[in-house]
Formats: sequence, structure tokens, C-alpha cells
Amino acid sequence: MRSRPPRKRDAPPVFRTLSVSWLENQGQLPARLDDPANFGNGDQLVCGKPINDTRTAKLCGTPCDVPVLYLFADNNLTPRH
Repeated sequence: MRSRPPRKRDAPPVFRTLSVSWLENQGQLPARLDDPANFGNGDQLVCGKPINDTRTAKLCGTPCDVPVLYLFADNNLTPRH
């Protein structure tokens, strides 16, 4: 029986590893992605890729309620990713 590869806790190169609680304090809600019920790993970290200012303005208008909008993914990559 093959064992599972160890989990990597980092984000892909174009993403940043971010704290769920810090993001919630900034008005963003990435906790749903991190929740094991939604196939997240529940470690209170997510990957976030900042969305550029032009796209942010199109998504939420100006001024936006949060300082930076992110595209989120959970940090549940394996080393072969």
C-alpha cells in the first residue's frame, strides 16, 4: 500500500500564505475554503493572490470596503503540485 505524500503548507508561487483570522479582521471571509467540511485542511491558513487595482475597481467599485481583494485557495498542495 502506497503512503500519501506529505502535505506542503505553502502557497503556489503567485499566491501568498495568509492567516484566516487576519483576513477576517480585514473584512474578507476565506474561512469557508479552509474548513475541512469543504475539503480544506483546517489549519487557519489560505493562499491568496492579490487582485490588481483595475480588476478590484470593476468587482467592488471605488472605494472598496477592503484594502486588498484576493483570489483564494486552500494551502493543501502536495509536493508533486
